[in-house]
Amino acid sequence: MRSLFGRGGAVAVTVSPARLRPGDELSATIVVPSAIEKVAAAKAELGYVNTYAYRWAGRADAAATAGADSLATIGQVGTDYGSERETTDWVGVVETPLAIRDGALAAGTRDLPFRVPSWAPASSEELVTWAVRLTVDRKGRDIEADGAFVVLAPAPPAGQQPGPARHERVMGGSSDIAIHLDRPAWRAGETMSGTVVITAPAEGLPEADVAVVLQYDRLSHPLERTPARAVTFDRGLVSIDKHVALAAGGATELPFALPLPADAGPTAEAVHSSLEWFVLVRILYKGFSAHLPERVRLGFVVYND
Repeated sequence: MRSLFGRGGAVAVTVSPARLRPGDELSATIVVPSAIEKVAAAKAELGYVNTYAYRWAGRADAAATAGADSLATIGQVGTDYGSERETTDWVGVVETPLAIRDGALAAGTRDLPFRVPSWAPASSEELVTWAVRLTVDRKGRDIEADGAFVVLAPAPPAGQQPGPARHERVMGGSSDIAIHLDRPAWRAGETMSGTVVITAPAEGLPEADVAVVLQYDRLSHPLERTPARAVTFDRGLVSIDKHVALAAGGATELPFALPLPADAGPTAEAVHSSLEWFVLVRILYKGFSAHLPERVRLGFVVYND
């Protein structure tokens, strides 16, 4: 709950229940201790605060041309470097106007019903905070209060696949690397399991140090501002084997287990940004050779209900 003080006194908003699934109904209780005068309009709005990053200086194509200019330009306004900022925007979903009589919002308690949309992006620290927001537009200082609540991400329905996973090579090309997860979707707090299959060329490869890394991307795609570059965060590394002898011309299978944090933000897509999860395979080859490190990753879905 968040409340701000205006001349008419403090207002407050609470939501029940505090944890909901998409499609659930909720009740927002608005408490106005004393009448608020000089009001032009008042409303209660279901929506969410969306966190994202954008470019506030530099060329509009800077994200696509990153690395093309001299590092001497870092931090200079009007260049491609040092010009991204993080911000939040309120995204309203549905609103209910409150009755105003003779320019005043009367004192009292109001209980208003709302329904969480079926498409609602799940709550997370990185992306979305849901609330019912009271806004009182008045002459002088406006009044605003939020009643926050959590939207959970349910597991995909039984037998329904969440869609084809992104499988992408980030670096290297000495071997063919495939990642197979035992499931395409995992609950936050579970230990994921799967297999890495490495197919070496006929001429063979040096001994390999193989590890898996848990990653998530926050993708910013604001409706009106120039988007910032995607940001990748590592949430843990597990070594599979530091001394793998890869079969020349054949496939080597390596099972792995990778813990998923209990506080992992669910996979979600909001208006201005999205959250995507990946398992990345990292291979380092022993000795001095022409074989660069390899990185390949596979997307998967995280839920928390």
